[in-house]
Amino acid sequence: MPQKNKTTLIIGAGPAGLTVAYELLQKTNILPVIVEKSDRIGGMCVSVPYKGNYIDIGGHRYFTKFNRVKKWWLQFLPLQTQPSKDDRILNRDLKLPLSDSHNPEEKDDVMLKRYKLCRIYYLRKFFDYPVSLNFATISGLGLWRMTKIFFSYVKAKLRKIKPEKTAEDFLANTFGRELYQTFFKDYTEKLWGIECRQISADWGRERIRGIYFWEIIITLIKNIFIRKSKPEDSFLYPKFGPGQLWNKVAEQIRKDGGKFLFNAEVVDMQNSADKITAVTIRHADGSLQTVEADYVISSLPVRNLFNMLKNVPPEIMKIANGLVYRNFRSAAILLNKLKIKNKSKYKTVNGILPDTWTYIQESDVHVGRLQMYNNWSPYLVKNDNTVWIGLEYFCGDDDEIWNMPNEEFERLAIREGCKVGLIDEKDVLDITSEKLEKAYPAYFGTYNRFDELKNFTDKFDNLYLIGRNGMHKYINIDHVVLSGIAAADNIAENMPDKENIWNIDLTKILD
Repeated sequence: MPQKNKTTLIIGAGPAGLTVAYELLQKTNILPVIVEKSDRIGGMCVSVPYKGNYIDIGGHRYFTKFNRVKKWWLQFLPLQTQPSKDDRILNRDLKLPLSDSHNPEEKDDVMLKRYKLCRIYYLRKFFDYPVSLNFATISGLGLWRMTKIFFSYVKAKLRKIKPEKTAEDFLANTFGRELYQTFFKDYTEKLWGIECRQISADWGRERIRGIYFWEIIITLIKNIFIRKSKPEDSFLYPKFGPGQLWNKVAEQIRKDGGKFLFNAEVVDMQNSADKITAVTIRHADGSLQTVEADYVISSLPVRNLFNMLKNVPPEIMKIANGLVYRNFRSAAILLNKLKIKNKSKYKTVNGILPDTWTYIQESDVHVGRLQMYNNWSPYLVKNDNTVWIGLEYFCGDDDEIWNMPNEEFERLAIREGCKVGLIDEKDVLDITSEKLEKAYPAYFGTYNRFDELKNFTDKFDNLYLIGRNGMHKYINIDHVVLSGIAAADNIAENMPDKENIWNIDLTKILD
């Protein structure tokens, strides 16, 4: 291993930080030092072990249309395509294709091929997501409401709200006001904690795809002639959850000479007008260490970063402190079986819903989403005869649910699961919970002035912001990886312009 003659300090051992560290080791003679506040690898993409089971905090699909990202993932965990134990059941009931390769029961370090099924739970019934105006939806909502939805959708296409300023504008234009209020309003407001009219339309444009008239007609025709539908979306998923991949990446970084500092928090920065000159790290024992680095790469929440920089103009600091984040709390519940009666075209197999996740649109509970861990990977569950689910909540710093003691929160989750008819308390075998601060950067507060923060940080030649929190963008895992690749490319090529990172300029970095 050649001597590294420069140092890059990377703040955060999540996917973005690990990606840029690995890429720098492959492309440059620069030593990456990763500073991680916790003792975990992977940020939000962790596999939390619990009594032989694994928790995926939030559910992380490894899905991308970009070959470079897919190849990047598969160099660490190669793809298996032989069906795993529950794929054989799914194939029988959903007529999914089988393929040939190594059996995952024979090897641990593999990516599984999984099939996505996502639905909305509303009025104690399941509806397809993305929303399909098919016969199941019509029967679930009733003909009168569906008629209102259809004409509301047509009206939205003929008379759009312009300009689209808020998430409510975007959703009403995309789905029609009636469908927006039926299927999207309550969940979105649970996620963000405020009304949709207070959220920027940028959130909807990045996260949601609409429905189109001809898709409606085609779907209706298909439902006349085709009795069963198949999930079309497949994705990659590590055998033991999302953290398995990032642990493999970290292992390779160590082999290549990269360094990790765990339970270490960046608490201060020194900077000139155009350069970060030093970073102060507080270790677990309370000791402080000041480090000079040639490059600083941050996946910190932007608000935290600005509160460490020096000589920030008051107006810019006001914008930074006005950025808003949402926290995440999950109750992982082990059950004998689910209570729900799943009356739909998708069969419940061995007491397990076929969904990977379900949006809870019900307004009488706080829970926002259900994860079926069994369906992400059967290897997340120790006992095949049990059901392993996550009930997920989105919280602000001052919310009662965020500040509840663990036992009280877990009792709330069980109560709400019973209330909406998903579980029966007598079937609960075990429960645990996880918390994640600043999981989602919000598109309100001072977000509409974020470009002023971006322009300020871009002045520092050796500072790069990457990842979901680092860029304050609610992006998927493939774009998080791309931001790390782009930052490493820029450093390797001595390219000071950072627009390709902010825009994740795919034409330059993908193939």
